[in-house]
Amino acid sequence: MFQSNSRLCRGNGRRYFCRLVLQNRQQQQQQRLRPHVARSETLRFCSLVLHTQPYSLLLGLQKAEVLSHSVSLLSYRSDGARRLTSSSSSPPSMKNPVNLKRWIQPFVLKCHPDMAEQQGLPKTGQKVNLKAVQSLNSYIDGVQQYLKTNKYPFSSDSVVEIEFVMAFTRGNSSAAVPSTTTSAANSTSATISSGQPITTSRRKVELSVPPPSFTAQQTIRHVRQQIVKLLKIASLTVPNSLAAAIEDDKYDATVPQDHLLHDQQRQRPLTPWEASRQRFWQRVEWKKFDAAYQAALQDAQAHLLTRNKIRNTPVLRQRLLAKILSNISFSEHVLPLERLVAYRRLLRLLDENFDALHLEDFGTFWEDQMTLVVTEARPYNTSSSAMRKRRQRHLETGYSFTIHHDNLVTVSIPIDFTDSELMQELARNIIDFVEWTTSASDDTDILVGNNQEGIFQ
Repeated sequence: MFQSNSRLCRGNGRRYFCRLVLQNRQQQQQQRLRPHVARSETLRFCSLVLHTQPYSLLLGLQKAEVLSHSVSLLSYRSDGARRLTSSSSSPPSMKNPVNLKRWIQPFVLKCHPDMAEQQGLPKTGQKVNLKAVQSLNSYIDGVQQYLKTNKYPFSSDSVVEIEFVMAFTRGNSSAAVPSTTTSAANSTSATISSGQPITTSRRKVELSVPPPSFTAQQTIRHVRQQIVKLLKIASLTVPNSLAAAIEDDKYDATVPQDHLLHDQQRQRPLTPWEASRQRFWQRVEWKKFDAAYQAALQDAQAHLLTRNKIRNTPVLRQRLLAKILSNISFSEHVLPLERLVAYRRLLRLLDENFDALHLEDFGTFWEDQMTLVVTEARPYNTSSSAMRKRRQRHLETGYSFTIHHDNLVTVSIPIDFTDSELMQELARNIIDFVEWTTSASDDTDILVGNNQEGIFQ
């Protein structure tokens, strides 16, 4: 190989290049007895000179310029080898926290005041969304400050309320949520340009702050879960990096700690494909999988046999409706007579729309996780024409949906509600809360069941 290259070296500049290659090869042989890092850097130095020299000859560069490249590369060997020994895949520490704001970009973009005009929101909605963005930024800044300085900025057992107003397309089959395949800005533009009527939904999410006893990794995992909760309640797309991090958290909860320490001591970090392949095979427990499959099959058979059993059994149906009505509370301004009328109306509404509201399918949610709060009458005109105009202007309608830090849901409705209004609000909002509370309870069971009580509270 070297002889063929020597035939091509003609002229004074190319002869100098050949001598330089010979010197470098001699240095390479001398470096074989040195540590591995220095030898690898010598090889890297030679390869860079071989690639740099032909281009310098074509451009008419002088020998001094080639020597300057060589000197700079040799100086890199002294301090660059130390940089190569450090691993960039080490876990985040207090001094190098993870950038959490990149995960809240979909929510900030959707609720930014500059996007309110495209969504057709009034000034009141702009103020609410501006406060939501400010509160969310304060929450993230406080967490990052805690990770960086180790000074806890929150009060113990406190929560951060994020209340926002979202614009949706009415008549959508999937609970009138925007498309999750595009960004927030594209979803808004497509919704408004489609010509379909636009309606708004006012929602509130309580984000729990990480306890001061958490480590850096536990704090990051806790904040990830809260951000996913906010994005899903807002019907926004969860970024791929955040979804992958959540999956890694679930995997870490099932892997023994000695195995994780062994992975951290590897000299070469695994590629994403290698890591995913290794996680898959190590995660499979075939005996447990077969048992779970048989249990799921039996559960499906039992579901087919007991389908609509509560709906078709008067005693079970009345018991379910009574449990839901027992969760209703009233504000102090509602009179006792109005409370009796509200009980009667809600009982009739739930009974007549038993299938439409999925009372049997979502029985656990209706019985244990949702509370109806009946407030005082609305002070404005509530006729059908007046309410239609208020919805067109995206003004307050009296309905509010709040999910708390413990994943309990509170639905506020006015005492002068109409059946069509309440059904429309429930159909548009309740599905997001049901999906989130169900997935959150499953994830919590997985993490708590593997001695990871410190991740969520």
